[in-house]
Amino acid sequence: MPQTEPDEKLRLLAVVAHPHDITHMCGTLAHHVERGDSVTAVSATGGVRAHREKLFDELRKPAAERDMDIVLQSDADYGEQKASEMAELCGLFGVEDVRVLPFPDLPFEVTAEVIETLAEIIYEVRPHLVLTHGPYGGQRHGLMNIDPGEHGGVAVAMRRAMERAATPDAETKRAPHQVAATYYTGADFQIGDVDLFVDITDQAQNRVKAEILLTTQALTPDAARKRIDIGTGNAGWFARTGYAEGWMRSRPEVGRYLTITDHDLEAPEISREELFARLGARVT
Repeated sequence: MPQTEPDEKLRLLAVVAHPHDITHMCGTLAHHVERGDSVTAVSATGGVRAHREKLFDELRKPAAERDMDIVLQSDADYGEQKASEMAELCGLFGVEDVRVLPFPDLPFEVTAEVIETLAEIIYEVRPHLVLTHGPYGGQRHGLMNIDPGEHGGVAVAMRRAMERAATPDAETKRAPHQVAATYYTGADFQIGDVDLFVDITDQAQNRVKAEILLTTQALTPDAARKRIDIGTGNAGWFARTGYAEGWMRSRPEVGRYLTITDHDLEAPEISREELFARLGARVT
């Protein structure tokens, strides 16, 4: 956050591809909830096909050894379970407005219906900030993937929905809405490309709890802790703190003055002992 925070309370809209994806930004969302901002979290799909780990394991077994309760669980029932998990994990971070849209995943298609549904949410929430995935395919050896995948597809749908909401509508005569700033989650980028970090050391324990709570992801507690250590822990090391969530701005920041955060102002003043204590923070 800038050294001088805005007096106006902000409205944030976080839109992700699957329920689990919201975990990559929950520490940041918790800080905004703490300062009195409103947060709406949306998953564009139920993640019913992308993360069905138990079914994956059962179908690899001989037919006679399969757990038929898992094999025969309907998509609707599984989707309800995923939505319930998302609402519960968001609650750990104080986020209460949680929505799961009914669009299918694998494949996720950027359709007119998807764009219009997201635009309606923008009209309703009228967010200052949108937090979502990067609208890019993954890079390898400097080459861009031509398939943006589920995450990139949702980002493209959000960009078009924001354009839709910002366009005057002569038929409905609704007031257009322009988003002030869009942030892409750093989880979708190489660490060296991230241009903003949010220190979430105070929320690292909740990040682990969120991973464990998502039983459909099938992570053990040890795997959950390791995931946070090597993910947000790596981002924290890069940002010279304990744990962090990375972000990419959709466009450069513009202002009348240069901005600086409390963290950056404090950094030259702390001792080496305190610095390494921060870097050595661990989730217990």
